[in-house]
Amino acid sequence: AVIQALNFKTHEGRYKIAVVWLPEKMNAIAANKLLKVIEEPYPNTVFLFVSDEPDQLLPTILSRLQRIDFPLLSRGEIEAFIKSKRPELPLPKVQNIARIAKGSLLNVEQIIDEDKSEKQSYLELFTTMMRLCYKRDYLEIIKFSNMLSDNGREDIKNFFLYVLHLLRENFLLNVNLRNLTGFTQEELEFSEKFHVFIHANNVYALYDEINKAYYHIERNGNVKLVLADLMLQIGKWLRKK
Repeated sequence: AVIQALNFKTHEGRYKIAVVWLPEKMNAIAANKLLKVIEEPYPNTVFLFVSDEPDQLLPTILSRLQRIDFPLLSRGEIEAFIKSKRPELPLPKVQNIARIAKGSLLNVEQIIDEDKSEKQSYLELFTTMMRLCYKRDYLEIIKFSNMLSDNGREDIKNFFLYVLHLLRENFLLNVNLRNLTGFTQEELEFSEKFHVFIHANNVYALYDEINKAYYHIERNGNVKLVLADLMLQIGKWLRKK
């Protein structure tokens, strides 16, 4: 389809440009079919390969490209961008967004435009879940698991990803790498006390338990049982010294 499109004549513009998004995802057959036209492109034809993992490209293609790396933006550059787009935002808000964005303008747009109520809802679920797990309140754990199971598999999977994110941030806080964290103000207020429970002796096990639960939910496991078992396992690891 790409080769066919490039054979059309331009109507007004001089150049024909083919943007190949994530070319490392191409299978070998597709890549080899493009190889010849990349090696000997048609007149006034430009290929732009936009890749997250350029080293995964076939060497035969990579060797024929001019590589230009785009590093993450600095926090100062991110703050300048936000101020130019949203001058009404207070400076502390701008600085917080720049910290969370971690060098990506795409992240900035998502943070500014995201539905805050959903993220706040996930934080409330997270705080409730961690407290129940630590207390090992079995009756309330069952009730919470039943309640959360009503949200649907995709929402539960998204919640698990949020849990993994907050566990990582709390671990960084625990090991005095606060400058690398990306908390919202509400998340930070909870994590100032909670982070002491996430340390080198349990963080990997917690990650493993949540990833296993994600796997079982994705493969149609019994949601209530998966959630209840996960919370019991989290409670065990939260108490580990």
